[in-house]
Order: sequence, then structure tokens, then C-alpha cells
Amino acid sequence: MIIFFLIGQKTYINNYFGLNNFIYSSLMQIKYNPLGYHAFKIKEILLGTFNIKFSKTKIKEFNIENIQINSDELSKLILSVDNIGNFLLKKNDNNEFKLTKFISSVSEDQNLTPIYLDENKIFLIKNHVSHKTIVSSLLYYEILNDNFYKRWALESNEIGFHHWGDYYNGFIYVPGRDFVSLPNEYSKKFFNSKYSKCNLDNSWNEFISIHDIRNSKLINKIYIMPLLSDIENNEFDKYLFKCMNPIHFNDIQIIKSHKHASYFENGKIGDILISLRNIHTIALIDKDNYKIKWSVSGLFNQQHSPRVTDRGTILLFDNLGSDKKYGKSRVVEVSIKNRKILDFYEGSKGDFFESIQRGRLQIYEGKIFIQNHEAGELFYLDCGDLKFVSNRCKKKNVLKADNFIFNFTDVLN
Repeated sequence: MIIFFLIGQKTYINNYFGLNNFIYSSLMQIKYNPLGYHAFKIKEILLGTFNIKFSKTKIKEFNIENIQINSDELSKLILSVDNIGNFLLKKNDNNEFKLTKFISSVSEDQNLTPIYLDENKIFLIKNHVSHKTIVSSLLYYEILNDNFYKRWALESNEIGFHHWGDYYNGFIYVPGRDFVSLPNEYSKKFFNSKYSKCNLDNSWNEFISIHDIRNSKLINKIYIMPLLSDIENNEFDKYLFKCMNPIHFNDIQIIKSHKHASYFENGKIGDILISLRNIHTIALIDKDNYKIKWSVSGLFNQQHSPRVTDRGTILLFDNLGSDKKYGKSRVVEVSIKNRKILDFYEGSKGDFFESIQRGRLQIYEGKIFIQNHEAGELFYLDCGDLKFVSNRCKKKNVLKADNFIFNFTDVLN
């Protein structure tokens, strides 16, 4: 582990994903605690002092030759490539794909990840949150005729912006984090949890950060832990055992239609669906009183990207819920009414499917687009007349970029 600590995540330039997953998971476990923080600081000093170079094959560029395009059904996509930058992949007049960077500043672009995108706008974040410091940015670009114009950039040492967010009615909703000391009045309410016994000065304290897109002004912060502590049956206690990163808030979806709102008891347009990775929970927050009105936990493991469907269910990327033989990840469909898994898609013989970190879903024109973060691939499932997602859905590979990691993909057709 000492050797791989020095090499770090750059081992991903070699396509050894079984080994890389172990390294990545191990690094993420130590990265955000005090010991890990100082260890990585030592690494930075060593690299700066001795000018150590561990690899001569470091990939610095990403171009169209790096992408294997397997489908001509789509004409426009956004790709965010880890440590490289953000790209528009689009067919030209000759029906050939062209890849262009849409942010001019190379140093800025390498560290930016999109968190929301539609035909007219894109929001991106830069995020560094250690065990005691925050250096973070939220940026808004307007899209006009496939050109990207920066409207504002909000830099913050008080809000650690995180993926992924949503836009609604003039406001961008972003997962945010700052720090809180433990124990406190809320942590003590989870009296059956290890979290209630934590003694730490700088625990991540996560919230919904709401900003006016006209000027980036912060409108509100909705802290998550107080909402969880108000649930009387202590259903979250058994999942709360991490002191530094207790819940890991990773997604926001605003309920935007009466149909979707009707699937939840007392649901409303404007209610906020959130994903909390480390406690294996998705929850719906009332838009008016900011109380949790619906939740489900433990049916999935370190999930991302919950998406409400038109059939009264939620699809999500279940990172670690499957059998490791064909990959630990799966796509799960959960009944909103009964809070039970209805079916799922997972890896199979000859079709390994695993993304320990991140992973993302997009429902577009009846198809389920799936971003496999660590494998650098995008594919979709066409389930046709099937009632729910399953391995009977037809899988179609869209694109793949060996030796690269996708932070974000979105279809813009």
C-alpha cells in the first residue's frame, strides 16, 4: 500500500481495473481523515523536492482517437474526463463525430466536473475538502449554438460543492458540505449508532445549497443531519458509523411534474429527492417545511443517481449491491409505494459491470443511459415493453475510452 500510495490514482493510466479498484478504494478511505491528509501532504513535498516521476506514459491529451464510438444514434453528448477536462462530442455536417473542449482554461478545466446540464446551461464544480479546509467553486455556463459562455463563477472557502445537482425555477440546487464538531445535539440523537460516540472537531456537515442562477447568490442551506435525527424510529442508526464522512450526500433531483409528485404520499412539485451514499438511503424532502416525508434504506449499497420514472418507481445506480463474480454494480428499480426492489440489471458472463465510485444514470427517450465511471464507458438499456429494468433489457454500447475515467456523461440530442 505504501508503494501504491506514492503512485496514487495515476495507476489508472494502465488498464488494470481489478487492482485499480483496490487502490482507489483504499486511497479514498484514508484521503479524508487527519492521517491521510498529512500523508498526502508528505507526498506532495517529496514529489516537489525530489522531482520524482513514477510514469513516463502519463496521458496528457484526450482526443477522438481515444474514443471507441459504437452507436450513431446520438449526435451530441457532453463528456467529462477525469484529470483531463470537459468535451462536446458532436456530429458534424459530414456525419462524423468531432471532439472539442468547451472551456478554454486548461488549468481550470482539468479540475471541473459538471453537476447539471440541459440544452441551455451547464453548471460545474471544483471541489477540494480535506479534514479541515475547503477550496471549492461553482460555475455557470450558458450554451448558445453549441458555444459555452461563462456567466459567473462562485469561489468559496465555506461551501464544499459536490456532485450532482439539479435546476428548478431559476435556482440551482447543489450538494454542499462544511464542518461540525462531534458530538453535538444531533449526533447524540442516533444513540444506537457508532456515530453518536464520535469525538471529532471537523466532521463533514452536509446540506442542500440553493443559489439564484442570475447572480450566484446563496438563497438557503438545508442541513441533512438534523432532518435525519427527527425520524423517530431510529432507522438510520445502524448505517451511521463513520465520523468524518457519515452520510456522503451525492445527488439531488427536484420533483418537477404532478405525475411524479403523485407517486409519493403528499408529494408536491418542488419536493427534493436526495441520495446519501454512506447510509444507503434515498429520501424525499418536503419543499415547504424541509421535513423528510419518504425514505428507503438498505436495499442498495453506496448508491448514486436516483431517477423517478413515469411508472411510479425509482431507478438508481447501485454501486456495490451485486455479486462480485460479474461485477459489484447493478441498476435497481424500486417501488415508491412499497419500498421494495422490483427488479435489476447486473453484470453477467462476458459482461462485467462494476463502478465502485460514482456512476450515473440518465433517462432519455425511454432508454436508460448508464455511465460506468471507472471503465470509461457509456451504454444504454432499451427495455421496450418490459415492466421494469432487468437483464432482459437490450444493452447497447454507446462509447468507451480505455484508460480514461468518465466523471460525467450526458446526452444532449
